Amino acid sequence: MLKNTVWHLVALTLLLCPAMAAAMDPPPGRWWRLPKAAEQLKLSEDQKSRLESLFEANRINLIELKASVEKEQFRLRNLLEAETLDEKAIEEQFRKLQAARATMDVERFRYFLEVRKILGHQKFERLEMIYREFRERQLPRDGPRRMQPPE
Repeated sequence: MLKNTVWHLVALTLLLCPAMAAAMDPPPGRWWRLPKAAEQLKLSEDQKSRLESLFEANRINLIELKASVEKEQFRLRNLLEAETLDEKAIEEQFRKLQAARATMDVERFRYFLEVRKILGHQKFERLEMIYREFRERQLPRDGPRRMQPPE
C-alpha cells in the first residue's frame, strides 16, 4: 500500500514539474535560423548572433543538468523497486531528485530571461504568439496523447 502511494506521488511530481517549466520556455532549438521566424520577428544580425551564443552556452549546461536529473531518477526508481522499502532513503533520494530538477529549471528560466532581454518586449510577445499557434497546429486532432502507466 505504502509503495503504491509513494509511487503515485513520485509519478505525479514527475509529470507536473516538466510541464510547468515548459510553459515558460521559448521554442526549442535554433528557431531564429528559420527564415520565416527571423522574418516575422524582424531579427537583426546582432540578435541572431546573441541568440546563437546563448543557445550554445546554455545547451551544454542543460545536457549536463538533464543527465543529473536522470541519474537521480534512476536511483529513486531502484529504491522504489527494492524488495523492502527504506522510506528514509526514498525520501532523501526524492529530495535529491527535486533539487536536481530545481537546478535545471533555474537554468532553463535564466535562458528564458536572456532570450527575453535579447528580443525585447514586442518581439518576445510576437515569438510567444507564433510558438503558441505552431504548437496548436501540431497537437493531434483527437487531443493530447495520454501517458501510459509504468509497467
